[in-house]
Amino acid sequence: VCCHGGMAPGSISPTLEQAQSLQEKGFALLPQGLPEWQVFEFVEQYHRRYAQRINEYLANNKKRWFEEADWDDDTSASQRPGAVVAKELTAQLEKEDAGIYVYATHASYSDYIEDWSGPRFYVSLVEAAQRRGKAPRAPDGIASALWAHAEDRVGTYVTEMGWTAVPPESDAQELHADICCSWKKVPMPRQPGRGRYHHFAWKVDRSQRCTTLVVPGGFTEGVTKAKHYQEITPVKAPAIIFDSEMLHCGGATKSGPWTTTCTVQL
Repeated sequence: VCCHGGMAPGSISPTLEQAQSLQEKGFALLPQGLPEWQVFEFVEQYHRRYAQRINEYLANNKKRWFEEADWDDDTSASQRPGAVVAKELTAQLEKEDAGIYVYATHASYSDYIEDWSGPRFYVSLVEAAQRRGKAPRAPDGIASALWAHAEDRVGTYVTEMGWTAVPPESDAQELHADICCSWKKVPMPRQPGRGRYHHFAWKVDRSQRCTTLVVPGGFTEGVTKAKHYQEITPVKAPAIIFDSEMLHCGGATKSGPWTTTCTVQL
């Protein structure tokens, strides 16, 4: 989803310190909250309309979360907990022409059983957004924070948008990077201090805090080692930006309602 006309002025911009943290460590806290941008509001509108219904469907099919997929798909996503239920829900939403795709993302992981302990889901709005045409311009201050080099700010676009849906009493998510390369020789590695793909993450309820766990400077092409689990750092703020190539995971959840975090990746 292209950002129409590049970037535009905004009322809230990351500080120089926050921008440096993002480029060097891979994340930055936004205690001042999100900048004003219609793309963020678009995600929240869909969240208000569909989140409760989606959570209820996923919860009502809890007994089938570990059902094995019977379709021909070599990707690891098809083998994750919740994949079958997510696919069926997506099919229902397709009949309504909602433009929403629900999938099972990296699962929760139990150190006790040393295996997946439950699903985590992502509700993608990319198709719905594409129907609206090009995305409105994002604030100038955000552009300079995400991409320190001016040439990197040309032709920016949204690569993912939506929200997570996580059951109560879930273990922390398995450590991962959203964008990585498994080839022995990486053709286009991330350059130090020069981030490319970034996630905004925030809570619809501004009184809540994101509880994402990060590995500062963990740019390993998604490869995880025991030492990385010792380097995990919790981040708590109403909104955060993090580099999609950095190792990270969702935190454990408490009893009660399902938890959701809205995200936009640029």
